[in-house]
Amino acid sequence: MSIKSRRPDSRIPPGWTRRGFVGAGLCLPLLAGCSSDEHSDESDLAGMLGQTFDAYAHGGAVTRDQASAVPYASIGVSIGDSSQVLLALATRSHNVCLWTSSARIAIETQSGRITRTAGLRHNMSQGVFSGRDPVQEGVGSLRAPCQYLIDLPDRNVYQARIRYDMEVPQPAEIRILGARLSVLHVRERGSSSMLDWEFENEYWADAKTGFVWRSRQTIHPGLDDVEIVTLRRPA
Repeated sequence: MSIKSRRPDSRIPPGWTRRGFVGAGLCLPLLAGCSSDEHSDESDLAGMLGQTFDAYAHGGAVTRDQASAVPYASIGVSIGDSSQVLLALATRSHNVCLWTSSARIAIETQSGRITRTAGLRHNMSQGVFSGRDPVQEGVGSLRAPCQYLIDLPDRNVYQARIRYDMEVPQPAEIRILGARLSVLHVRERGSSSMLDWEFENEYWADAKTGFVWRSRQTIHPGLDDVEIVTLRRPA
């Protein structure tokens, strides 16, 4: 199905293959400006990520020691069956977090939900709920279907409507870096008649606070599921 928009198509260079991770061509402002002040926090962040990136890019998951070596809030990200890559918190405003890596990958999350990406093979440049987001309100707090609007620049698609239906949360237990966490596991079914697309998201959230420790989300019809695991929670 060919969908057109009056907005210009803004293509982003390939960054993440279905089975592996390769360098992206997008220059993120945070990392682009790091070299100007070698003593800045941003410079420290870029240097730390640059030193540790190879350890994560060539196989397996981030270990406890590797995660502890980065003194910033961080997440482990994998796409499909790719290796897990560490992204560190670059900026935070309330519940909106921007995570980035030295390989010029950036993922923005809001209360655990991915709201935009850059540097991946296929990106979602914006995701906005029409109404309240059940993940932001607390996983499983809303049972009625919700509407989500997304922009997919490489398909020249803007404001595509996604319908989300959440299932009743179920108690579960997960392990992150050896720690055992009791959580609520909820499945969220997404569908878009405009894109002829159906998929499922999963969230594992703290039963008391609603903090999303782990998620598996689909953000683009051409990209495998994006799995995010919180390695070090923001303070």
